[in-house]
Amino acid sequence: MKTEKVEKTFKVWKTIRLGDNQCKSPLAFRNALVNVGCDIGDGANNMLGELVKISPKERNINLVNVSVEELGFKGVALLDQIYDKAFELGLLLCPFEVGLELRLQYADQPNRECLNIAMNPVPGSQALNIFVVEHDGNKCWLTTGCGETDYYWNGDDRFIFCLPTVSNWV
Repeated sequence: MKTEKVEKTFKVWKTIRLGDNQCKSPLAFRNALVNVGCDIGDGANNMLGELVKISPKERNINLVNVSVEELGFKGVALLDQIYDKAFELGLLLCPFEVGLELRLQYADQPNRECLNIAMNPVPGSQALNIFVVEHDGNKCWLTTGCGETDYYWNGDDRFIFCLPTVSNWV
């Protein structure tokens, strides 16, 4: 896949807070998501069962919302290519709970917006998965996308990455 040379400074798209709510377990996150009117896809519900670590301290995470094309790819790109390019540009993968907290804290998500959380994929029943925060025109959802390294993503697919800050390393 061809990439163009990209020299980019990323602006903070959104800052979310981790570790400052009562969601310290998969059940607590499920309940919080349902309480705000969010639907949870089967894959995302299964991923909640894999929840291992929640931020023990409160901290802010600065997020970047970037398309595959904005990372420099012409056409499609594999997930590992997308992640490698993002790392080269100074972006980081998101902690597991970013997808959960973003879904809780992004109630005003525009209709038809679909955001893939750049994270370490989690084994699902049939494939590796990443969280997806989307609004399907009717409801807000927490779903999953393919986390397999050989899956092709389109240029207009959007990913959420973290910007490195001191608070991200705590």
